[in-house]
Amino acid sequence: MLFTCGISCSNPLHSHGRRSAALAAGSRKATTAIKPKAKKPTATSALVVDVHCHHFNTSVAQKAAVIDPMQHEFTHIFSNDLTREVNFKQVRDRAPQLSDIPTRIRDMDKMGVDVQVVSPAPFQYYYFAEPDFGLELSKSVNDGIANVVAQFPKRLVGMGTKSDYDKWIIYIKDRPFNDKRYFIECSKLKSLGWKQKISFEKGINNLVSNSSIYR
Repeated sequence: MLFTCGISCSNPLHSHGRRSAALAAGSRKATTAIKPKAKKPTATSALVVDVHCHHFNTSVAQKAAVIDPMQHEFTHIFSNDLTREVNFKQVRDRAPQLSDIPTRIRDMDKMGVDVQVVSPAPFQYYYFAEPDFGLELSKSVNDGIANVVAQFPKRLVGMGTKSDYDKWIIYIKDRPFNDKRYFIECSKLKSLGWKQKISFEKGINNLVSNSSIYR
């Protein structure tokens, strides 16, 4: 999760350099994003820290395959076939960034990131596993993160998963009905004169088609 100032920021303490100078001169070039250059931290420079990063442990994934983790993932359970296909392709394409440490370090250098805080991949929190096996998997995940941090102690900081979570949980009887989803009903809006102009299908297509401008 990287934070950056808006293009109109003129705070001299933020050291925007060329961009601030261009704004002061009223140049139209000020709206052109300046790509960050890889830099080495010095005693006087501010560190760029990315605090929202994940590591996918391939060996743990192989060990956990016997409990079929995907069947417990809500992003899989409540998705249609197209969404599952897109999600699968994204995970496959981004696997090197999630699991290969030299690739991660090269990407950090390209983006000008000095330090990453690395936590387990979202689908490697095995809370649904039986307690003993869940403990084994969680320890393996934590050991894996400790190992990658040890390789680059000046570039990576680790965050682990709770391995003995079961003893902190008090199990109670569930409600007869849980809200798995919320259905939206618009009859009151229609009674006020509102009319739907864009179908749901067309709206989703427009969102997907225009999503590139938000990247």
